[in-house]
Amino acid sequence: SCLFQEFNKHDREPSKYIKRLTGIKPKTGAPYTCDIGYERFLGPEIFFHPEIYNNDFTTPLQDVIDKCIQSSPIDTRRALYKNIVLSGGSTMFKDFHRRLQR
Repeated sequence: SCLFQEFNKHDREPSKYIKRLTGIKPKTGAPYTCDIGYERFLGPEIFFHPEIYNNDFTTPLQDVIDKCIQSSPIDTRRALYKNIVLSGGSTMFKDFHRRLQR
């Protein structure tokens, strides 16, 4: 699966995929660093494979959208599929729109 390919890429060359964030804590002024590895590609997975996080939620986002549109009147469905708007921080993940479209 795509997820395992990402794990393998990361494991082969971790220095290429780990991103280090640095900053200053606002209240104390103390410097901090944070390494982000697997989290960079695991974040968006909750939308497409929710069952890996919680067994109570197993319907991926694309199925939720499809079910919602299919429940609308048949003569409006084509227009709804053509006018899906992605908005918000989570939709900015790389290739989010392509995965949703697939």
